[in-house]
Amino acid sequence: SIRSAQALGGASALALGSPLRSGHLQTVPRKMVFDIEVVGLGGPLCKVKGRPQMSGKELKCAIQKVAGVPIDEQRLFAGNMELQDDTADEVARRLPGEEARVTMVRRRRIKLRRDASPAEWYALYVSEYRGERPGNPTVLAQFTGNRGGRLPYTVARSVFEQFKDPSVPLALIESIEEEPLEVATPPPASRPLSAVSTTKEERKKSPVRLSARYIEIGGFSAEEMCAICFEEGGGGAVELLCGGHHRFHKACIDRWLNSPSGPSLFAGNQIRAGWSYHLDNLRQEPVGGHVRQTPERSSCPVCRGTALGQAVEARASGTFSSRPAASKADASKTGVQNSWLKTWG
Repeated sequence: SIRSAQALGGASALALGSPLRSGHLQTVPRKMVFDIEVVGLGGPLCKVKGRPQMSGKELKCAIQKVAGVPIDEQRLFAGNMELQDDTADEVARRLPGEEARVTMVRRRRIKLRRDASPAEWYALYVSEYRGERPGNPTVLAQFTGNRGGRLPYTVARSVFEQFKDPSVPLALIESIEEEPLEVATPPPASRPLSAVSTTKEERKKSPVRLSARYIEIGGFSAEEMCAICFEEGGGGAVELLCGGHHRFHKACIDRWLNSPSGPSLFAGNQIRAGWSYHLDNLRQEPVGGHVRQTPERSSCPVCRGTALGQAVEARASGTFSSRPAASKADASKTGVQNSWLKTWG
């Protein structure tokens, strides 16, 4: 017939090296089997055997056998043109000449968790299929199932109807399971002192109350020492707001206020400068048939005055505006001992 003659003539022309005028592209005669070099973004990857009649998908299968790269992760380019999977003579059309080379851009599959939202599955479908949206809800549900997820048809239909409009940018697709953001509460240090609860349990946890119990004074004056560790001088001195102008190292009083209350007594056999607890060597000592207990940790370790800082005004930054008058602690050894005997006796 005429058609078979034309086909035979076309085949003969291709075998003899005559250009085939197909109206689109002209092929160049070559061997029936030839080498195709596959180059990745990091350099040469492998070589595979190719044929002029190979499609893009057949070439990907050959690369998968040699290099182990899954077919669905391969994107092949000849120059700036991407090889199509379903075109029968794609290799002959895109790779003329004896030295054929293709560039492979590996597209790793995106993995979603099994409980991913329908909108996430929809966006993944569009990403995998280079911008194409699913044709119907069934396609979307099948795609989800093939990737290890689960998307009921009714849910797939809902999200399909919601995002099938091409005018909706994919960047605006949000998870329908996403919860609204909660309004953050201001940090405790920015709240006024009057707004802080004064229960015993909350006083122990509240950083505002803790910082409001004393005022930083910079350092001790001459011959003045910490009422806890008995050390003179040193920076970081504070005055406790207990009414007695008792002064401590900041680290020492913080340790006192943050330590749990329990049985304790003076450390060692002396009380220098008139008063103190030493927190490293606490011991119990019976007095009048019972063990003396330490005062609550909101109290001053010297006079047991409550140090809650009610008279201190705090700025929004947490810096205290009031400062104590310059004074020394006025307790003596005898006075403090009498105070303790009166208090605990």
